[in-house]
Amino acid sequence: MTPGGLNRVSTYLLPEEREAVRRRAFEQDDSISEVIRAAIRSYLDLP
Repeated sequence: MTPGGLNRVSTYLLPEEREAVRRRAFEQDDSISEVIRAAIRSYLDLP
């Protein structure tokens, strides 16, 4: 766990998923981790 309370998790993405995440991060000037966390939170209906 990081000092900020984040846990490291590894996952496998299909090539098109990886490219979509990378593209969204670039478009939003965000990190790939931030894009993935936002997608997970949205999918799980978390605030």
